Amino acid sequence: DSPPEFVGSHACATCHAAEAEAWRGSDHANAMSIANDSTVLGKFENDSIDAFGESFRFHKQDGRHQVEISRKGAPPETRDIEYTFGIKPLQQYLIALGKGKFQGLPVAWDTRKNRWFPLADSAVAPDDWYHWSRGGQNWNAQCADCHSTGLRRNYVAEKDSFHTDFKEINVSCEACHGPGSSHVAWAGPDSAPLARRLISGL
Repeated sequence: DSPPEFVGSHACATCHAAEAEAWRGSDHANAMSIANDSTVLGKFENDSIDAFGESFRFHKQDGRHQVEISRKGAPPETRDIEYTFGIKPLQQYLIALGKGKFQGLPVAWDTRKNRWFPLADSAVAPDDWYHWSRGGQNWNAQCADCHSTGLRRNYVAEKDSFHTDFKEINVSCEACHGPGSSHVAWAGPDSAPLARRLISGL
């Protein structure tokens, strides 16, 4: 027998509509999203915050959410916000740094106090592994497993690059229940009422 495959939350919702509706508004459903006006909660109106020798200015350009990063001894660089990460009580933002790597910024948006704040309480050298732009804060290796479903890192050691993908961008049904193709096949169109009674709410 071939191993079960991911079928997507839309397939689960066919029989488990109530659970799917509750999930859509949950922290799991908002664990990670493409950055746009609907998903970004932070203030991007030329707001700036300094964090241990680095400055981050959040703004919008041509409809894109962006951050300008400045540090002493280096020219400012502007990056698009690619993804939101989490939703409450704080929301982080991911930027791309090349070679398929995504990094979480070291400042986040406090959804309760409506302000930016630093995530660390002390400075980290730019060449330190724990610096936000280095491996210790790399989304692909450190964060993605818990925020997406069906993740494949696809790391290429020879090039120190990632080609990471996922079945669903957020934490969907199959993140906990596992790939659902076998269950869907077992339930079938005639077994849907029975399937709902057996596993609803699990």
